Amino acid sequence: MKIKVTRGQLRRLKADIMAIPRQPVGEHLTTEQRFKYAREKMSSEELEHAETHLASCEMCSKNVERLSMAGRKIP
Repeated sequence: MKIKVTRGQLRRLKADIMAIPRQPVGEHLTTEQRFKYAREKMSSEELEHAETHLASCEMCSKNVERLSMAGRKIP
């Protein structure tokens, strides 16, 4: 199956890729912040900061994911 892509689509894709931060946005989440995020106990302001950082930081995202998974296993 062949997919046709226009030059405009390629330009938009390139722009989107270039907009991805190469470094995490903001400070890494603290252990307390990761636990609060995993337990859904953050204020809206804390949540906005955390989600902005998590979208750009694979390390913190993986830590939060592990905490969330562990929390689901505990009755």
